[in-house]
Amino acid sequence: MLLGKEYFNVIIISIVIILLYPFRVKADNDLDYKHLTDRHNLMSQSISSMVKDRDGFVWIASRSGISRYDGRNVKHYILSETEIMQDRDGREVAIRITADNQLWAFTDSGKLYYYDILSDSFVLFTDIGVVSPTVLIHDLYFDEQGYIWVASINGLLKFNGKDKEGKMIETCKGLSINCIVQYSDTLLMLGTTKGLHFVDIASGNRVNKLLCDNHNIMSIYYDTKRNYIWAGSFSSGLFIWDERNEKYLTPSFMRNIPSVPIKAIREYLNNNILIGLDGRGVYKIDMLSETAIPYLSNDDRVGGILKANNVYDILVDGRNIWVGTY
Repeated sequence: MLLGKEYFNVIIISIVIILLYPFRVKADNDLDYKHLTDRHNLMSQSISSMVKDRDGFVWIASRSGISRYDGRNVKHYILSETEIMQDRDGREVAIRITADNQLWAFTDSGKLYYYDILSDSFVLFTDIGVVSPTVLIHDLYFDEQGYIWVASINGLLKFNGKDKEGKMIETCKGLSINCIVQYSDTLLMLGTTKGLHFVDIASGNRVNKLLCDNHNIMSIYYDTKRNYIWAGSFSSGLFIWDERNEKYLTPSFMRNIPSVPIKAIREYLNNNILIGLDGRGVYKIDMLSETAIPYLSNDDRVGGILKANNVYDILVDGRNIWVGTY
């Protein structure tokens, strides 16, 4: 990989340092970190999501489009001139990657793009907004059969990822869905404004299982190592469901997690869990000592690493932590 694991501990994606003259600094908490931008100033400082592909490139979605970092330089990809105009009025852009390394970008207004390696560009696949003008989409999930599942404010959409002319199936109408995570070979988990719902992949129908009832669930992490389901809410804090014993866990450290939108939950090294908070930076949960502390923030008392505390995504890359702020 172009980024050596021993080189950076924390990489914050924001407009701070020109990549032409990169350098490292050390925070009071002994973390090496770097602020990343591109020297052409094309990548917005409002970052929504990040993925790493098999070739080691890190792809970053911002309000201005998609950017690729190769360890030295940033290359920017414009999705469309029209979308940029809309984006400046508040539209969001996000990026996802499939199990077979295919990159997909989407806007919350319903445009889906796939990355074409031959043309080195993102190609429009479909525009859901043409069919459903009021749709707003929040997440994508790609199943093993090649279907794309779309989390929207109007329910769950499903269509064939290899046939853009194919029929779109609508299900779970009435649910406003924030995120989609695979639960098993047959079930998906949906984080919704009305709790955490489960959907049968074959039929697309909800099953009789519901967690965090009536809470607005923004993020999900299925912790297969401990058999926990972690759910981050909009204003009700963090939930931990113990699948094995079928009960909610309430360790004392939960009181330390602020009740602000939780946008990301990621496993890190040495039994640590990283929590990305919209407005409060990154918290670190140590599962061995059962403690939760502020870890990355713009507060000088914890190193002052971040330029903004609105954390929208965290990408764990070995020992490296990429933090995207909005």
